[in-house]
Parts: sequence; structure tokens; C-alpha cells
Amino acid sequence: MCLFAALFISTVLCFFYRHQQLLGAGSPYRVSNFSMAAIGVTYFIIEIVPCFWLFHYIQVRQVTPKELMNLYPEFANLAPMILSGPNLLLVDSDVYFFTPGLRAHICAVFLLMFFALIHVVTVACLVLNAIARLALETRELSQKTRMMQRYFLMSLLVQTLIPAGWMALPFAGHFILFTFKLQLGQGINHVLLILISSHGIIASITTLCIYAPYRNFVRQLTGRCYGKLAPSARIEKVAEDPVSGKSLHHHLMAAQKQVTSISI
Repeated sequence: MCLFAALFISTVLCFFYRHQQLLGAGSPYRVSNFSMAAIGVTYFIIEIVPCFWLFHYIQVRQVTPKELMNLYPEFANLAPMILSGPNLLLVDSDVYFFTPGLRAHICAVFLLMFFALIHVVTVACLVLNAIARLALETRELSQKTRMMQRYFLMSLLVQTLIPAGWMALPFAGHFILFTFKLQLGQGINHVLLILISSHGIIASITTLCIYAPYRNFVRQLTGRCYGKLAPSARIEKVAEDPVSGKSLHHHLMAAQKQVTSISI
């Protein structure tokens, strides 16, 4: 839940910061950097407090590793490896084991839906308001400029929501499987970890596909790196006139002599 909160907060603040950049310097809706930081901290507190409130409803009790293996038989396959390791669980030691009840599951589901609804509505309002501001403040600009600004805003929306969704869906799937007490195989955990770890790659690919300035920057950067790695000594051919076969340098020298003779 804390990871979901941090993910949604970063998305909302990204759009809020872009929304403030679109406003003019004298706009009454523009806030200072200190106010933006205060808004971010307040938003973070509002998100984290319900998470700790949820943890209050999760019951915690002490169980021994033997009781843990009785509750979850699939844990017995890993027991020799875990119980024999140094500084790990011992057979006679007590461990804390979370036993979430039905009330905690219901609270978690409702909190997750509530967070998602709040952030979707917030981002939608910011995007719509930014588009309306662009249309109002750029009336005297060309249609092409306004379309470029709107395209940039929409590309920003896609660049943030696709990686966020790519990272949130595995957590949501794992949460649903855990809530309904379905069997969690090791293969499913590996797939979820791979999906979560690849959200940065998905963000980069998405940005390259939909945002032309970033794509051009990467192309130029790649070209510069290739130029640095290429051999410094290059053999350059002198361009020749296809008719006479003489080089362009010869034509330039002849033209320079002609200009000099005329001036004299």
C-alpha cells in the first residue's frame, strides 16, 4: 500500500508541476516552490495515514516455525534450508506471523479502490484544466503551436501512466491472489518480479515511441557516441565535377583568380 501511495503521489505531483509550468508568471493560480513542496508533503501524509490505519486492523500473533509449517504445508519444502541457516529461524524460537482477517482484507480492497479513484480523478482534472488553460492563453498563437503543446501534455500523460500501470498491475494481481487465498507458485512470483523490474524499460520504450524530441535526442547522443568510438583518421574523398572531372577545389581557385584579375 505504501508503494502504491508513493507511485500515485509521484504521478500526481508530476502533472501538478507541469500544470504550474503552463501557467503564466502573473497567473493567480500559480504557486511558489515552497507551496508545491508543502502540497507534496501534505498529499503524502494523507496517503500514508490510512495505510497505518489499515495495519492497525491486521492481527499479529506469535507462532513457532512448527506451527507455521502446519498452517502452510508448502513451507515444509523450504524448512530445511531456512531452519539450518545461521542467524535465521530456529526450531524453538518464536516468530511474528501476520494473520489478516476478513475485515483487514475488506479494508485493504476499499482503500486501494479509494486511492485509485482519487488519483485518477486528480490527474484527469489537472490534464483537463491544463488543456483549457492552453486553449485560453494561446489563442493568438498558431494552430500548430497549440497542437504541439497539447501533444506534449498527452505524451506526458502516457509516459507516466503506462509505467505506473505496468508496475501496479503485478502488485494488484499478487494482492488479489493473496486476498482470495489462491495458490502462489514460484513461477508466478518470478513473473511478477520480472514485470515489476522491467517498468523502467517500458517507460523508456514508451517515451521513445511517442515523444519525438526525446527520440531525436537519443539518436543524436547515439551518433555522437558512435563518432567518438569511430577511427579518428578518415579518408575523405574530394568532390569532383561530374562533367569535367575536375575537383571543386580547382574550380574555386580558378574563380578566385578571375575575381582578382577583374579587381585589378
